[in-house]
Amino acid sequence: MEIMFSEAAEVLWDQIGPGKNMVLATRNGKGVSARTVSAAASEGTLVFLTFSDSRKYRQMKDRREAAFCIDGIQLTGEVTFRGLPGDEQNRVSAAAIQKAFPEWFALYSVMPGAEVIAFTPETAAVPADEKHIYTIDFVNQRAEKSAIG
Repeated sequence: MEIMFSEAAEVLWDQIGPGKNMVLATRNGKGVSARTVSAAASEGTLVFLTFSDSRKYRQMKDRREAAFCIDGIQLTGEVTFRGLPGDEQNRVSAAAIQKAFPEWFALYSVMPGAEVIAFTPETAAVPADEKHIYTIDFVNQRAEKSAIG
C-alpha cells in the first residue's frame, strides 16, 4: 500500500504542478460557497492569499474544513491561517505563491489584510489514467486505484 500511496500522491502533485487557479469551496451555517483562488503547491499543501475582511476568510475561520477541485481532481481537507506573506514562517509558502503567480503576488501580497492560508489535504481523488482514478487517504497514507465508471 505504501508504494500505491506514494505513486498516487506523486500523480496528484504532478497534475497540480507549481500552482493552478482552482475552485475553493467553504461552508457556513447557511450553505456552501465556491470561488476561484490561485493556489500554489508547497510542502504537501496548497497555499493561497486571501484578505481578512473577505467572506471566504470568515467562513474558513468559522469552519476550517474546505475542498478544492480542478480538472477532475477533488481534494478535501482543512485550512490553517499562517499570517502575513512577509512573515518568516511564510518564507517557503510565499515563495511558492510568488513563483506560480508572480504578477498577482506582487500586487496582492503587500495589500493590507492579505494573509497566507494553507490547505492540508485529508482526502483526494485524482485521475490515474484514462480508465482509472486514485482515491487517496492522506491521514492514513493509503491509496486505491479503481476503474472509472
